[in-house]
Amino acid sequence: VGMYTVEVRGAEAHAGLEPERGVSAIAEMARKVLEVLSWADPRRGITLNVGEIRGGIATNVVPGLATAGLDVRFQVMADGEEIDRRLQALRPDDPRAQISVEGGIIFRPLSPTRAASVWPRPQFPLPATWASRSRPASRAAGATARSSHRGASRCSTASAWRAAAPTLRTSTS
Repeated sequence: VGMYTVEVRGAEAHAGLEPERGVSAIAEMARKVLEVLSWADPRRGITLNVGEIRGGIATNVVPGLATAGLDVRFQVMADGEEIDRRLQALRPDDPRAQISVEGGIIFRPLSPTRAASVWPRPQFPLPATWASRSRPASRAAGATARSSHRGASRCSTASAWRAAAPTLRTSTS
């Protein structure tokens, strides 16, 4: 399992007065999202999901910043490492934009010989906040799953991952 945050920096400009001075981070992000999603190969167990995209400050401003959260799943570690290399090598199509990628592989894939109840060990030190969110401890405390307004369960791992991710940050331009 890999968890990543992709950030694109462009240049803000007034969309009506001088749009040519702007570099749309959202347009660049859209191109990169389509590129990254094309790497999926479900037959080999490689899936990629962009679950969150944010960007812009107003409709009349060329957006100077966009971020996307990416979840990567794979069955073979070499496939995960290849996707990681490709993500770290992302380059903008517009030379005036910059791309940075945070994150990486956080769990090895489970091998078929391991019991289904065994969770893989993370590849990096977990933030201390995760220790208080362990499943047995939360169940013992009588915790129940929370749901968003759309019914999807909330996952605190994304915010905890973002807290750990700056140590894995790389930048490209």
